[in-house]
Amino acid sequence: MATRFRFACEFCSARPGEQTERSLGRLLRSRAATPFADALPERWLVWGGGGALGPRRYACPAHRGELTAYLRRHYAGIHSCVWERPPYPQVGPGHGAPRHAAPSCPEPRIGAALRALSPFLAVADQPEPALDELLLALTAEFRAVDVARAHDRLDDFSRSLFGLGELDAASQAGCVSHALRHELGLRCGDPRDPEAMFLDRVLERRRGHPLVLAVVVVEMVRRAGATAHVCSAPTRLFAGFGSPTMRLVETTPPAGPPPPAESIVPHCPHAIAFGILDGLCDSLARMPGREGEAQHARVLQSALRDARPAP
Repeated sequence: MATRFRFACEFCSARPGEQTERSLGRLLRSRAATPFADALPERWLVWGGGGALGPRRYACPAHRGELTAYLRRHYAGIHSCVWERPPYPQVGPGHGAPRHAAPSCPEPRIGAALRALSPFLAVADQPEPALDELLLALTAEFRAVDVARAHDRLDDFSRSLFGLGELDAASQAGCVSHALRHELGLRCGDPRDPEAMFLDRVLERRRGHPLVLAVVVVEMVRRAGATAHVCSAPTRLFAGFGSPTMRLVETTPPAGPPPPAESIVPHCPHAIAFGILDGLCDSLARMPGREGEAQHARVLQSALRDARPAP
């Protein structure tokens, strides 16, 4: 049975003309890996999305600016691609599918004054900070942290994975999945509890936010002599092993079927810290008497958002 795509502007529900609708359909079918694209002849703006970058979004010519502003407000700390400037790849009559390389993780650029005031931002100013160091420094922005004890807990967790570095990616994923389910007993905590966002508390309780649980798994793997990455698909978080075909371990049971490969997004340390700060902003703002901490989380989040290459 024949099918036809129907598109609408994200902001005013306007419909594209026939030629532009064909361009949008061609772009959708191509699955081209480009963050932004122009659909001709009307120049509708298309946001590719995917994984932690949300769904595809469309804007008519009158609302292109609103779409880019929305994306930068919500995803600036996840990926630098939201700061790309026109001209964007084009698709339309006589144009092939756009080709565009995915941008790399943004290089941080944090001012010296902010670094001096915040140990967390000083760590975040490194191009690739260690995840455990970054998240323990983040916790120290809100209360005292026993860093040595947190490292000892991670070392203890990793002992069950001794020899992991000698295995292939599939075997590594299997060993980690077994340890996660049957030996460590890591479980989701209350997402409204800010303590579920702090690495040291999650290590003590073995309960926490799924994003922090994914960090625990990745840090265990690193201590066991192997490499894993925190990855996401819509509504799910994983530890990913191997390349180019990635083996996934879901960090919160029960594990479901693997998502499509094109929906998997790996995250750099800065994007992970930004996501944790986002959760802290929401949870602290709901708690009486902790509005100051919520504001501090927003300040740190803004500093990470601004730590991007100049356009």
